[in-house]
This record gives sequence, structure tokens and C-alpha cells, in this order.
Amino acid sequence: MKISAVCANLDVLAFDHSVQRICERLRDLYRCAQASSPRTFVNLDMEEHRDLALTTAAVTQVLEEDEFSGIDAGIVLQAYLPESHQTAAELCAWAVARHARAGGRLKIRIVKGANLAMELVDAELHGWNQAPYATKHEVRASRG
Repeated sequence: MKISAVCANLDVLAFDHSVQRICERLRDLYRCAQASSPRTFVNLDMEEHRDLALTTAAVTQVLEEDEFSGIDAGIVLQAYLPESHQTAAELCAWAVARHARAGGRLKIRIVKGANLAMELVDAELHGWNQAPYATKHEVRASRG
């Protein structure tokens, strides 16, 4: 599931408010997933650079709550975002500690990313520095 399908019109400049809105929707989504039989696994896909911090903040915040601390969930990171390496390491450490406390697991999936071209267009249109790696070759090379 993409974060834009959960919550529209997010604003990274209103970070806390946007995270709060995402959290409200995630709670509803996780409750429905828990109530289904068999349980539905919720996996959040990352769409673009601006969503990275919003998505990880909302997912970790909600999954820390007592009601959701024991559920399994997933998150997808785009490898073409240089910050994804650090984010993956932070999520792994957080997930290990959460699992030890409450038993819930976090599946982290890293994909090359399908939005590289759109990220480049967006940066060019706005005169911004490019957030992702410039080419898929650089993405592959970044994995060391």
C-alpha cells in the first residue's frame, strides 16, 4: 500500500501534522488487518523522496503503541534514495528492540525503485538538487 493511498495532500513542511494524519489512518488500517481472518499483512511502499521520513516516522510511532506492538508489518524502501541505507539500519535496530519487547516483527524490503525518472523531473522542474542517485548504475554501486 502506498502512503498516498492512505493519506492525501501530505506536506513535508508541516511534518508533525502530516505524520499525525498518517498515524490516524495507519491505526485504522492495522485494526482492520488484525480483525481479518486470516490476518492481512500491511506493507507500506515508499513512493518518493519526500515520503521517506514521513512514512518511517508514522510506521514506527504507530507500531510502538501497545495496541500494535505485537503485530507484524512491513515497509519498502527505495534503494535509489541515498538516505535509504541509513534508514534501513535504523529500522533494523528499532525492529530488533521492538521484537524483543513485544514480539512484533518488521519486514523491510529494499527495491531499486520505480520513481527515479519522476524524481529527476521533479527536481529539474523546481530547480532543486536531485535527491536520488542519478542513475540505476549508481544505485547498484551504492550497495557496495
